[in-house]
Amino acid sequence: MSEVQRKFDAVSKKYDEQRKKFIPCFDDFYGTAVSVASVGTESPRILDMGAGTGLLSAFLMKRYPGASLTLIDISEKNVGCGKRQIQR
Repeated sequence: MSEVQRKFDAVSKKYDEQRKKFIPCFDDFYGTAVSVASVGTESPRILDMGAGTGLLSAFLMKRYPGASLTLIDISEKNVGCGKRQIQR
């Protein structure tokens, strides 16, 4: 495991909480990203590269509940968090 992976793994559990503190309009920020990512189908195939803890993917799943998502990240712990986030 690389040093970068270790560092991302170490912060994976706290990342979402910290992100919400650093982005004042958290829901608006991600909501805007989802609106820009508009597609012509209710069941798109989405590849989230650098998915981190799946924050963006979770917002996309709310908009496109029939979507098929693939999350990729250098940190396996982040991807694990992302999978749990999407399953909520």
